[in-house]
Amino acid sequence: MHQSQLFLLSISLAFHNHLLIIVMLFNRLFSIIALSSLTVSAFGVPMETKRYSNELQQKCKKMTAELEGILDRKNIGLPVGPEDQAKISEFKAKCTPEDQEKIHNSLAAAILAAHKQLKALEPAIAKTMAGPLNMGPIEKNIGALMTDVHNKVSELDVTIGSFKGEEPSVVYGNPAGGTQLTPNDLAKVVNTFISYISELNDKVKNVSGYTISSALQNIREDIRKITKTLEAISPELKGSIRT
Repeated sequence: MHQSQLFLLSISLAFHNHLLIIVMLFNRLFSIIALSSLTVSAFGVPMETKRYSNELQQKCKKMTAELEGILDRKNIGLPVGPEDQAKISEFKAKCTPEDQEKIHNSLAAAILAAHKQLKALEPAIAKTMAGPLNMGPIEKNIGALMTDVHNKVSELDVTIGSFKGEEPSVVYGNPAGGTQLTPNDLAKVVNTFISYISELNDKVKNVSGYTISSALQNIREDIRKITKTLEAISPELKGSIRT
């Protein structure tokens, strides 16, 4: 190889290395900007409501640190699994002031919002279950979906816990406005939510695997915690919640 060719090759390699560094820095900057936009939305606006608890704020800060690595991987083309994608969705739902204001209007509003999130997963669950049950991917996909269900139900428990010490007008607030809910009315909302989760569990009961078994067990524990939290907030609900 002639000296001129070696010189050109060295220039080409140097340019390639610099270009690679620039791309990596750009991806890193993009991740920081994307995360910053989420973080500013979550923490840049003062939250007037007491229900945006210190516990939830700390959890949002922790999620911010976790998301930085996830966005880094996503922006350099690495795959982001269902659980990581769920973390991004959870951060937006849990740590965005606009969503918090809407969810925290009342206990019933928080439960109905969680119910809506679970219903959004139903088409994916039904589509996956339509395939042959002896295929590994079904176990993996259903396991990931039910893990997402667990995450959303667990998130609801944190939200419900933030109502401790609130006035009855908040605890029993009517999401539709108008007359305040009675304990029986609120119990109906809770029981409808729990029944829907039972229906989801029944749809996937024939699927085996560690991930889904773990998710279903976690969901049962989530329901137990939610029931205990609700009864602590409103003793009038004791005996009215079917688990």
